[in-house]
Amino acid sequence: MAESADMEQLLVSFKKFAIHGDTKATGKELNGKNWAKLCKDCKIIDGKGVTSTDVDIVFSKVKQKTSRVITYEEFRRALEDLAPKRFKGQSKEEAVESIFKLVEGKEPNNVGVTKVAKKGAVDRLTDASKYTGSHKERFDETGKGKGREGREELVENTGYVGSYRNAGTYDTKPSFSGSRLHVLTFLQRSNNPGQKETLKELRLCCILCSLFTFLCYFASICFTVFYKSIRRHLHPLTDNYFQLFRINL
Repeated sequence: MAESADMEQLLVSFKKFAIHGDTKATGKELNGKNWAKLCKDCKIIDGKGVTSTDVDIVFSKVKQKTSRVITYEEFRRALEDLAPKRFKGQSKEEAVESIFKLVEGKEPNNVGVTKVAKKGAVDRLTDASKYTGSHKERFDETGKGKGREGREELVENTGYVGSYRNAGTYDTKPSFSGSRLHVLTFLQRSNNPGQKETLKELRLCCILCSLFTFLCYFASICFTVFYKSIRRHLHPLTDNYFQLFRINL
C-alpha cells in the first residue's frame, strides 16, 4: 500500500511539471524543458554524478525518435537510468527508490518570478486616484480604465453642444430661430381664441415677408440683366466719342 501511494505521488509530481508553463497541456506528456526543470528542482542534478548534459542524454534516449515529449512510463525509465549515477554507493533498487523519493510530492519552484513590490513608491505609481494631467482622464473614479474614450477626444455628431444636458429629449430639430419657435409652440398649445388669431397674423406676416424677399431678389436679377445689356450697347459709342475728341485736340 505504501509503495502504491508513493507511485501516486510520483504521478502527481509528473503531471504538475508536465503542465507547468503551458495552459494547453494535458499532463500526460512532459517536454524536454520541464524535464530539465524537474531534475533541477528535485535535486537530481547535483553537478557531480548527474549533470544537465546527462539529463538531456537520458531524455533523448527514452523518448520516441520522432517525438519531443515523454510519457509517464518513459519518465520512470529515465529516472531509473539516472539513479545509479545519482546514488553511486547504493544498489540499483535502492538507488531507484531514492531517486523516486526525490521527485515524489514535489512541484515546480517559482524562483526568479517577479513579485509585486508593496512599497510606498509603487503604491503611488499604481494608484489611479493620484494621477494628474492627461493620465487622470484615462481612469474613472473607481480606478478602472476608460479605454479609447480616455485616450482620444471623441466627437459626437448629435447637433448638441457638449455641456447640454437635455440631448435627445426633442423629436425634431427647429428649422428657424429659437424665439419664434417658442412663440409658435406656445400659441399652438393654447386654447385662447385671441391667441389663435395672433397665430394667424404671425403666419400671414411670415408669408408676406417671404413674398417680399422673393420680389427683391427678382428685381435685383432684372436690374443686373438690364445694366449689362445697356453697357454692351453703349460701350462702342463711348469709344468712338473719345477717338473724335482726341482728333479735335
